[in-house]
Amino acid sequence: KFGSVIAVDNVEFNIREGEIFGFIGPSGSGKTTAMRMLCGILVPSSGSGKVGKFDIISESEKIKTIIGYTAQSFSLYEDLTVEENIEFYSSIYGNKASVIQVSSLLETFRISQYRKTLAANLSGGTKQKLAMICAVSHQPRILFLDEPTAGIDPLSSREIWAMLYEFTKSGISIFVNTHLMNEAEHCNQLSFLYQGKIIAHGSPETLKRDVISEKTLEVRAGVPLIHLIGDFQQMKGVIDVYTSGEFLHITTKNSSIVSEHIDSYAQEKNLKIETAEVLPSLEDVFVNLTRNMDS
Repeated sequence: KFGSVIAVDNVEFNIREGEIFGFIGPSGSGKTTAMRMLCGILVPSSGSGKVGKFDIISESEKIKTIIGYTAQSFSLYEDLTVEENIEFYSSIYGNKASVIQVSSLLETFRISQYRKTLAANLSGGTKQKLAMICAVSHQPRILFLDEPTAGIDPLSSREIWAMLYEFTKSGISIFVNTHLMNEAEHCNQLSFLYQGKIIAHGSPETLKRDVISEKTLEVRAGVPLIHLIGDFQQMKGVIDVYTSGEFLHITTKNSSIVSEHIDSYAQEKNLKIETAEVLPSLEDVFVNLTRNMDS
């Protein structure tokens, strides 16, 4: 609690060894607050929890010896070089990385060429890789990542996630905060957080299969989809219409009836419109869940 505001409200979950666990939710939903409690940075107002075998209230300092953490924004020292940052942060955790370990990490993340470069002069993606290296340089058992690829290019994002998969093979557990649904697809288990509460939990496949009772239609057209949203929203049986990548997604109770309406609309407007019923995306799941919470 912060005064009268309950930022994290009775959340409960378990994370297994070697698992990628995702906390999914919009900005302000309580993700970072929950992570800071688990990292021993914030003391919970009530409740209990353990990270590894250590209690988050009475043994918070011990927790810090077994975890790695990257903040939402770049928080390393910009007036130190890449190499100096790694050496400094590994020493803070009490397990200073050797020259061989530093070289290995730089090669693994493909930034060896920046070894002597000041952190201030790195690109966004390279800065994030450096933050990740600093978080794992002391060989933690659990890695906490707050929006790990926010604001970086797709290639760097893909490379970071490839490395996270490699970490889990060695038994490292990874806790990820994100509002990006494409990142959520990488997780073994997800909890959707909204206004401080967990509103759904499960694997991505389970959530997409079981959470939404409505059907999802995917629409492709030969005209800009934005021009169709208003007309589709007026059709009988349509609950919601929104863009999803290069498609429109339509939420409906009866997909066959809505498909017929769209076919008639296409003939009337002389347009080529293709529809298909699809498994909802995680974005569909989240939109559905939050809409039901707000209604």
